[in-house]
Amino acid sequence: MINNKILSTLIIVLTMISCGLKHETKTNNGSNVIDVAISDFCRNNSRLLKNDNSFHVLYKDLDKNLIRITIIGNNNKFIVENKDSLNDLPNRFKECKEKLFYWEDKKVNNKNDSIYKKFVKFDLIETNKDNLNDFTDDKKKAAIYFFCKDNIYKYKKITSNTFNNIPELKCN
Repeated sequence: MINNKILSTLIIVLTMISCGLKHETKTNNGSNVIDVAISDFCRNNSRLLKNDNSFHVLYKDLDKNLIRITIIGNNNKFIVENKDSLNDLPNRFKECKEKLFYWEDKKVNNKNDSIYKKFVKFDLIETNKDNLNDFTDDKKKAAIYFFCKDNIYKYKKITSNTFNNIPELKCN
């Protein structure tokens, strides 16, 4: 009788774990896949990591099988003239190796003081739009990750300043 209870409990636990693992590979608007990309970017001490203190992370569904995550250094400041301007800030961030990674998650609705304070810490806030020196460097390289939607641990990374090259990645 005890063995049946243990066996039943074990089956339930294993079922929950396997469902959890399947759920983890789902993108949830990119949050899990973004974590994998940022972790890889930091873990491999990308040359790009040394060039900037803050990084803009971009999520894009390419097709039914592929997701593209782009990580690019960005030290341009955000203009925040009043509390209403907080809505213009990205709403998600993560720190890794004393660097800031930020992105917009459409499923998350939290424009709060912790994000503002983090952006202030990294000197990314400007309160006077006349002082804003925004520029884009078209030659700046980015880390571009291509993930399989059905298994986010299957991916390829390239470093490039263009977004046209999609490497071959067998997802099925």
